[in-house]
Amino acid sequence: MGLSESACVTLYAVRGTAAPKWGAMDYATIGGLILGVSAVLVGFFLEGGHLASMIQLPAMLLVLGGTLGASMITTSFRTIANIPRLLRIALFGCTPDPMQTIDELVMMAEQARRKGILALEEKLASVSDPFFRKALELVIDATEVTVLTTILETEIINIEERHHKGVILFSKMGGFAPTLGILGTVLGLIHALGNTDDASKMAASIASAFIATLWGVGSANLFFLPIADKLKHRHDEEMVRLNLLTEGIVAIQSGDNPRMIRTRLLSFIRPDLRAPERALSAVA
Repeated sequence: MGLSESACVTLYAVRGTAAPKWGAMDYATIGGLILGVSAVLVGFFLEGGHLASMIQLPAMLLVLGGTLGASMITTSFRTIANIPRLLRIALFGCTPDPMQTIDELVMMAEQARRKGILALEEKLASVSDPFFRKALELVIDATEVTVLTTILETEIINIEERHHKGVILFSKMGGFAPTLGILGTVLGLIHALGNTDDASKMAASIASAFIATLWGVGSANLFFLPIADKLKHRHDEEMVRLNLLTEGIVAIQSGDNPRMIRTRLLSFIRPDLRAPERALSAVA
């Protein structure tokens, strides 16, 4: 089933489920990172800088290690261990096609209308998305519409809270990194000014001290904060999908007309994405 295979953003929200198929690389994210870092490096080189002067292990260790340590204090180790998964979500474009989701729900509505709700049980085996599968199970079990809506809305709220943990984590890291960079620069200046015997060496030490600030400000504005915003973008897309699924599932349980269901679900997506609807309008 195309819908369940493409709904990979749900991995972000659910623990202990089988890994779904991931989408293609998100070229906007990768391209933005490359462009941003390249712009800084090219500007630095044009001013006469050298790459070797930027690669300083003490500065990198202080900024990146200190940022990670400070972030661990504010959250749980489980959230920190989830960083690789969060990065994979940000770097891979895996949002399902909303029109495909609508088509899937309308097809189920038509089947339920012809054969009854229990006919949807044969669809369960092909649904790997946890939220969609749970919703279908509730429908098949003849859950009352009000109870069904409450359960699904509660599930969405819990998913939203788990999503926010990842967004907040990278936002905090974006706040800690510049401060740790300044701390590294202060420590470097203390060391440089404490050795004033050789003026030329002191000048070089002062210049090196500011590399920590560069790493702090650069990592925050070119990585941590952009990744936080990308995760927020993924979250917003996933919330639209989950609300669309909820509306469709509740409509199926209520026995609504499939044509009316399609019309209601199309209101969840932008007009320019409603390709089938445009085609029908053109024919008419």
